Amino acid sequence: MRSAYYTLVVLANGTTSLYFSNGGGIIGAGEHSNVRETSTNFLAWANKSIESTSPTSTFQPPDNGNTVFYFLTFDGIQSYASREIELGEGRDPLSSLFHAGHAVIAAMRETQSQ
Repeated sequence: MRSAYYTLVVLANGTTSLYFSNGGGIIGAGEHSNVRETSTNFLAWANKSIESTSPTSTFQPPDNGNTVFYFLTFDGIQSYASREIELGEGRDPLSSLFHAGHAVIAAMRETQSQ
């Protein structure tokens, strides 16, 4: 999004929501089985990716063309940032997580059109 950003929230308890910085979003999508399935896959990739993250205490929105992942862990919050093009084209260690996140968003949008 050029003038805004979005936040995908996926929690182990099944909560899955998408928030838009300019207002609105999709709340409670984890109640749908297709979203729950893609969210579970996303969390599996997040667990595989945690070693690439660093502890953080700042939560700035990403610059245009960038993606920031935040991982809520039992030991605090970890983060990882990268250029979207690198993630999207598979040149980043967290590319699989990036694509899994987009699969969650696609499943959420699919439930909205039903």
